[in-house]
Amino acid sequence: MPHWLRSIRRRIIALSLLLSVLLLGAVLHADQRVRETAARSQEGMAQQQAFTAGIATLKNTVYFMEGGLYRYAVLQDDSARAGVEQLLGEINHQTAELRASVLLAEDDTVQQSFDTLLMTLRLVDKDVRDLLDVIATLDKRFPASPIITGKLFPLNVAFAAALDDAMLAVEVEASGAFARDLQRSLQELRYLWSQQISTVRMYIANRSGVFGTPEAGMQQQLQTRSEYMREIRRHLDILRRHARNARLPLLAERAEQMQQLAGEYEEHFGDIVRIYASGAWRGDIAVLRNIIQPSFAEVRRSFDSIEAKLGILGSKSMMSSLRLAEELTGFLWRVIAVLVFLLLVAYVAYELAIRRPIDQVIMALQALGKGEAYTPLLKTRTYETDALLSSFREMQNQVNAREMRLRSILDNASDGIITINEHGVIETFNTAAESLFRYTAEEVIGEKVNLLMPHPIREEHDNYIRRYIETGEQRIIGNEMNVNAQRKDGTIFPMSIKVGEMMLDGRRYFTAIVSDISERKAMLDHLRHLAEHDSLTGLYNRQYFTDELERVMQRSMRQKGLNCALLYIDLDNFKFVNDTLGHLAGDRVLIEVAGLITKRSRKSDMIARLGGDEFAVLLYDVDLEHALSTAESYRQLMADYNFRHEGRVVDIGCSIGLAMFESDVTSREDLMARADIACHMAKRAGRNCVHLYEATDRANMDTMFADMGWARSIKQAIEQDRFVFALQPIVTIPQRSIVSYELLLRMHGESDEIIMPSGFMPSAERFGLILEIDRWVVRKAIRLLAENVVEPGARLSVNLSAMAIGDQDMLRLITAELEQHDVAPQRLTFEITETIAMADLSAAVDFLASLRALGCATALDDFGVGYSSFAYLKDLPVDYVKIDGSFVRDIAKDSVQLAMVKSMNEIAHAMGKQTVAEYVDNDEVLRLLDEIGVDFAQGYLTGRPRLVDAAADL
Repeated sequence: MPHWLRSIRRRIIALSLLLSVLLLGAVLHADQRVRETAARSQEGMAQQQAFTAGIATLKNTVYFMEGGLYRYAVLQDDSARAGVEQLLGEINHQTAELRASVLLAEDDTVQQSFDTLLMTLRLVDKDVRDLLDVIATLDKRFPASPIITGKLFPLNVAFAAALDDAMLAVEVEASGAFARDLQRSLQELRYLWSQQISTVRMYIANRSGVFGTPEAGMQQQLQTRSEYMREIRRHLDILRRHARNARLPLLAERAEQMQQLAGEYEEHFGDIVRIYASGAWRGDIAVLRNIIQPSFAEVRRSFDSIEAKLGILGSKSMMSSLRLAEELTGFLWRVIAVLVFLLLVAYVAYELAIRRPIDQVIMALQALGKGEAYTPLLKTRTYETDALLSSFREMQNQVNAREMRLRSILDNASDGIITINEHGVIETFNTAAESLFRYTAEEVIGEKVNLLMPHPIREEHDNYIRRYIETGEQRIIGNEMNVNAQRKDGTIFPMSIKVGEMMLDGRRYFTAIVSDISERKAMLDHLRHLAEHDSLTGLYNRQYFTDELERVMQRSMRQKGLNCALLYIDLDNFKFVNDTLGHLAGDRVLIEVAGLITKRSRKSDMIARLGGDEFAVLLYDVDLEHALSTAESYRQLMADYNFRHEGRVVDIGCSIGLAMFESDVTSREDLMARADIACHMAKRAGRNCVHLYEATDRANMDTMFADMGWARSIKQAIEQDRFVFALQPIVTIPQRSIVSYELLLRMHGESDEIIMPSGFMPSAERFGLILEIDRWVVRKAIRLLAENVVEPGARLSVNLSAMAIGDQDMLRLITAELEQHDVAPQRLTFEITETIAMADLSAAVDFLASLRALGCATALDDFGVGYSSFAYLKDLPVDYVKIDGSFVRDIAKDSVQLAMVKSMNEIAHAMGKQTVAEYVDNDEVLRLLDEIGVDFAQGYLTGRPRLVDAAADL
């Protein structure tokens, strides 16, 4: 068979030509006989055929215009609209030509049907132009669009701006843990607001049917958004309450503004929900369904009517002609007409129903494989091709939906996601990556990934990819690493990266998940600095210094002959500055001394503040002579230093203990103890001198070991519950009714003797055991309340040390114990001394505020012994002020003391706090306290401390 006949279409054409040649001979033979008869009707048939052809052309134009209209409704393409408008013009032109046909004047029935068609086409023209206007106008097509762009978007921008202002207000108005809590609350609020915005977007996308069934998706998004809005309102209420309570006006104003913006946003979103829940959420669909489709149905009926009338008219003409011709000629022409018609119908049917749909599907599949957009627009009349096109469209919709979901996931991911091929070329670049590197996806797709790296490591990256592909050696795949990256503007920043590998179509790809860790790294560096340095002087703290001593000990075990020396520096007149000039002046002394020591030291030496006015310097690579000269230079430096404050000059001076790192040093504690003893010896020798530790100082070492024995006894007392409580009542004035008991700590000795706090507390503070004692006291005190050791109406007042202030573990312990034993927080009062509060005011304020937030009461003990009491009292969140007994016990003899107690009481009351007088030991003192209005009294007159074992007598 010839090659050109392998096509079905060519076979049909060849068959048609053969039949045409055979039939043409018969037609020519019969035509000679009927030519004269047929000539008379030829003119009429020509007119009818011309009119019929015009109607067919008009019909095709109308149908093409309908298809183009649907295409424009889907794509909103300007070229599609221009095509529709051009076809409308052609329809008007074609109807004008058909109106001039002679056939209409000869047949009234065709004239009537044609007039009906003209009227219908005029209505279609108007309806189509109205639809074009609806589609082209966004507000008409989507009635909710003005609300989204004109209301919701500005409100979202305003809310974000208010939130940023609120975070700035926290930085300006608040500080400490309270500020950090507010910042965390605002960050949580920012996250909740962004999540509810995402649900609004997903709600609108669900209305369009992007993610499946619109109603189910929309309802789910409404429920999700409602939960986010409840959390947003809750956070705003908390924020407003904190702002009012803490007197933060700017933060309160921003909180009120965010509350109002959230309410307005909620109201306008409700309008959108009502629009999207109705059937009129899209204007073009309503016009298509209710107007356009019925109009085109009427047009089809009009065409069908004209074609039926034309068929009848043609049949009449043909029958009239055939009756005049010979019977054979008529038969032959009928046979020819039927055969030709069948061949044409077969070819047209094949062309329209089989070949063109298949070609369209093939072209669409090829375009889909290349990632291009192409949609078959044919209408089929057979089941098979219709099923083929329907299956393709369904497959195409599923592919598009999956692609949109994947793109949406990638674009909305919080981390940057980059896809790279095995040659290091970027394939995809999501929105988060664009924001991170400041490049657009178009700028980097197709470029090498080392574009995002600093120049020193670009070549290293290429070598790594090459080695991995060649040998399989890997360091990054599957592991999270921190590297440096480079933005478009050239700035370098730390980045976290996690790389995965995948194979697609036989090709290797890498996915990199990246995020900026600048803030996290800065925070860790800051926390590390805080953990290692003294907050006042900036020197290393005691913990870091002792850890470094431990490292030196370890090195000495590996490296013999390590020459080091430890200087223990204690300022001689620091207590005088603190007591006479105040703590702020004392802080200035410590800062200036730290600066002097740092300038004098070598870069290799380590300087630390051990606490109070004690400093330590670790000298590396020095012999005894060099160490002594260095210590003497420090002593001379301090001897020459004069502290000036408000016209007064104080000579500071120092005593220095020197301990060499010798072979008999067994531990870091041993070395520290030697230096400490040497410093004490320097002070005993008259201060302002240097003392080198010697073996003859062993007696002082024994004293130190005795102190360490106290530390062991304290640890055993904590472990074996050998601490006991004594309770001293606090009573009202003048009724003397008990409202509270102060919890006083005692310890059982090895011989079961009672040891007062002055015997073990200094050692506990020296060896860092005071916080463990605090925790033991808190647990036992709450248990006493749970066991009803005191009467139900009375409270327990618990003293806390300086180590407990600011300790978050202590707050968590108090909360957990109260919940475990079901004790009301109002039955606990926590006391801190004025000295502790003044040492770190910010930490004390935050800690006391946290206790009050739990429901516990707070008290300031030993009030009046400091020099800035009145200045700071207003800032401390305490419920009770306990006036120190040194002022109270002599008020009956000393009018000055009486005036001081009276002023303390009045100032405390003016600040909304109640007062407690300590050391009340006679009736006259109690009477005077009643006269000046003190609220409560505590002392031997109202009740001596009694051990809990004897509490049944209370």
